[in-house]
Amino acid sequence: MNPKVTFAQMRKLLNINKKSKEYQRGFTFNFEEGGDKDLIGNRTVSKLLPIFDELWNALADDEKRELVNEIISFESEDALAQRLKTGWNIPAKTAIQVADTLLEQGYANHSRKAISNLLPLMEKGVSYATAVKQLYGDQTTDIAEMEFLPPYVEFNKELRNPAVERALSELRKVTNAIVRQYGKPAMIRVELARDLKNARKVRKDIQTRNKDNQKFRENASKKILTEIGERYVSRTNILKVQLAEECNWECPYTGRGISMAELVGEHPQFEIEHIIPFSRCLDNSFINKTLCHHEENRRKGNKTPFETYDGTSDYEIILNRVRRFRGLAGRKKLERFNTEKLPDAGEFVSRQLNDTRYICKAAAEYLGLYFGGQIVDGKQKIQVSPGRVTAYLRQRWELNDLIGHSDDKDRSDHRHHSIDALVVALTSPHTVRLLSKSAERMGYAGGSLFAAVEQPWTDFKPTVGEEVANIIVSSRVNRKLNGPLHKETILSHPRITLDKKGKEIATHFVRKALASMSKKDVNNIVDKSIREVVQQQLDRLGGTPDKAFKDSTDLPYVTTGDGRINVIKKARVQMPVHPMAVGEGSKTRYVNPGSNHHMEIVAVLDENGNETKWEGILVSRFEAIQRHNRGEPIIQ
Repeated sequence: MNPKVTFAQMRKLLNINKKSKEYQRGFTFNFEEGGDKDLIGNRTVSKLLPIFDELWNALADDEKRELVNEIISFESEDALAQRLKTGWNIPAKTAIQVADTLLEQGYANHSRKAISNLLPLMEKGVSYATAVKQLYGDQTTDIAEMEFLPPYVEFNKELRNPAVERALSELRKVTNAIVRQYGKPAMIRVELARDLKNARKVRKDIQTRNKDNQKFRENASKKILTEIGERYVSRTNILKVQLAEECNWECPYTGRGISMAELVGEHPQFEIEHIIPFSRCLDNSFINKTLCHHEENRRKGNKTPFETYDGTSDYEIILNRVRRFRGLAGRKKLERFNTEKLPDAGEFVSRQLNDTRYICKAAAEYLGLYFGGQIVDGKQKIQVSPGRVTAYLRQRWELNDLIGHSDDKDRSDHRHHSIDALVVALTSPHTVRLLSKSAERMGYAGGSLFAAVEQPWTDFKPTVGEEVANIIVSSRVNRKLNGPLHKETILSHPRITLDKKGKEIATHFVRKALASMSKKDVNNIVDKSIREVVQQQLDRLGGTPDKAFKDSTDLPYVTTGDGRINVIKKARVQMPVHPMAVGEGSKTRYVNPGSNHHMEIVAVLDENGNETKWEGILVSRFEAIQRHNRGEPIIQ
């Protein structure tokens, strides 16, 4: 089975030659008219068949589908190989080969069930559109134009994704408020955040990865500083070091070894290179970057690795170098080195402006209710733009420093969402085409990706800056009552002591490990003799208790009257807290209330009803739960 067949080969198989009637009538295949040179076959089977050999043919069709599903569901090659050996009784050597094989990426437009229903009709010569109509009826629906968006669950009663429902419910609130205030717009351009569909664990993993990347950048900066000097420490050079670490300080294209001086020195020999040419994808992410010797980079030019090296002995050698890449991005970069075909410029612009991720598709359909459809009278009423285009335009229009002090977007200042919204509103299909052409002209060698992009109007930046300065950020109130009601540590029952002024106060004690104490905790150790011994040992070791007593051999000790040595691991500490009591009678325990639920801001009035001051009353989560249980308003 072949991964593809050319139209020339198909003509030969169908015996369509210069003497045939079909050839005389100007016969062509419909895909051929679109510029394609071949027809894609079953690439998955074409890769697996040479590895499995007779094992593949021995499997039933259902078993083959189940096996492929398992292969593509594993992210770890080792885990996949183990599963193939134990679950499918596949020899170890074959299992390892399968695990190292990259299968075709992407999704089909139809489910297996739909394909199995459509194919029998299409094999008889029935057109796709006719087959769909025969099996599923007329799929076109008339959408009524609405003044305001209804709740999304009324528009799509089959929705099962809570993240999508939440995102589109917030979208409805914003757009209906805008329409209510300013009237219905002529069209809508929208960009949705990419991480809305990510689960909490995925978002946490992303945050961890970002922290790791920050730590790496700091180490790379120190490495450059140590080896060749401070003048070479820059953002571009730090990225170069990161890419060099990934490719094992070896040019993936030429195999040349990379030194620090050749990488970031006075006359660098290696450049940051886009695996898929930047002008053809506008992807400037780390996943699309690697290093390349400057001479080889000129040879590759505006081509993909496949277009440059396919059919040469160098190609497999290059792929083997990429297979040795370190880090999580290596596998995705290998897929890009293997990419055979890219959409043309027209298809690219269409793909950028019409994102096929479900949440974007759902949002576009939902917003179309304002107009009676996404396309009305041949005009595109809803356009979806990708985040990377927004980032490029924001940078070229110098909008990042409106709320920050550098060329980076300050995400801690939530007004950046308003700036993004403005840029999205100004991102037309024509703008994306200009960016693509500009990138093709400029190229990329560590400098600017684009030529200057003309600002939308005169005094654009000052006008935007004035409006942004007047924005007041309002955060969404979280009224949820879930979460811990108090901290885990149980405190002692209150003991009455005298403060420095002789006033009685209630104090609580808690046993804490020395290694978890602060210097203030040491001062508050209840037992005076223990406190003195601990303080003396801390003075000898220096530093804070968490570091000084980390090693158990450094813990202080006391000698008893009979000569025994007692190591001090924990001590009772007086806690300057105001705990709350939970439980009743003999089960009463004292705990710290933990996190707060909200603060109530109130005006204090005098006897005449005039405001004298404002006060804030903190309400703990425990108190909020108590109010709820008593049937009282949680926020009073």
